[in-house]
Amino acid sequence: MENQGFLTTITKDKKKWTFPNLLTVTRMMVFAPLILYLMLDDKMAQAGYLYVIAAITDWLDGKIARGWKQQSETGELLDPIADKLLVLLPLIVLIQHGVWWWLVALIFIREIGVTLGRMYINGKPELKPAAKVTYLGKLKATFQYAAIILVIFGFSYPNAIMSVAAFFTVWSGIDYLIIFWRLFKKVAFSS
Repeated sequence: MENQGFLTTITKDKKKWTFPNLLTVTRMMVFAPLILYLMLDDKMAQAGYLYVIAAITDWLDGKIARGWKQQSETGELLDPIADKLLVLLPLIVLIQHGVWWWLVALIFIREIGVTLGRMYINGKPELKPAAKVTYLGKLKATFQYAAIILVIFGFSYPNAIMSVAAFFTVWSGIDYLIIFWRLFKKVAFSS
């Protein structure tokens, strides 16, 4: 079967509006007020609460989708986008709150690189199962969310905690590079 692109896939997806997908869309709707609150020093607590709720929906949507057998192609597309935005958008604003720009850049590079690698793999149906999230990827997300929450709530050493998150981010990025390289070699030598 020929790959028709993700927009065609979304329109054909019969399970487009499952409960997990609604949670993902709800998470995405939180981004505008979250960023606004982060930009206003007197609204950091509100930003923190919104972020905690959004992070919980990330955990919930996947658990519910798997547990209730509500996985869908729409969710496979929207959830990673929402996850990346949930990390990257606040990080940009947190630079103004003292987070080192180069830590943010390091996290950005990893997130964009792995996302591009996954997009390439997802375009090849025979490799798609290999694009699944790894344990290290989940651990990385947990440390990123925890670090962002702590920084929002005024943790005294924002760069120390963000450095821990960056360490796990780079580690999982290297893990994905190894996976992608093995897949690339497999495809290149089987052609």
